Amino acid sequence: MLDDSPTLWEYSTHYYSNPAIASCCLTLQNQYRQDVNIIFLCYWHGTYHGEISFDKMSAILSFSAEWHKIAIYPLRSARTDLKIWTNQEDKIVLKKESYESFRENIKTIELEAEKIQQQSLMEFCVNGLSKDSKSSSRSASAARTANIKTLIALQNQFDDLVTLEAQFEQLTGLLETD
Repeated sequence: MLDDSPTLWEYSTHYYSNPAIASCCLTLQNQYRQDVNIIFLCYWHGTYHGEISFDKMSAILSFSAEWHKIAIYPLRSARTDLKIWTNQEDKIVLKKESYESFRENIKTIELEAEKIQQQSLMEFCVNGLSKDSKSSSRSASAARTANIKTLIALQNQFDDLVTLEAQFEQLTGLLETD
């Protein structure tokens, strides 16, 4: 790291422990298919390192989409499907504790995959940071906003952009008051 800033993982787990922030993040994830790790990256990087360039954000989105495809989504799907499946009445599934323990193990592995993604993104973003002309051109608040706008612009897939932006504004407000 370049300074005494927290790691992306420390930053995101700190803020995600706030139930209102976690709820807002889950809304962005579940209703708008946003990657919470990238959202936290936008805020963390804006706070400690400035804006993320368009090219870097494009590479971040590409890497993260592939990582989610091969690691995050299969684990998350298995975990959520097991929760639904073990809550059904089934004559064979008698010891639900065994299935719940297995599900918790998957959740632990899913969190490890999320942490690996964050470490990769953080290292990618801070390597060569001094060469990035956008790194310190604005205030932290303006850089966070610019990062989220770059993220949204690159995705360019939203039918209800006004509601999405309002959701991001709500999250920004929560992060700035926590």
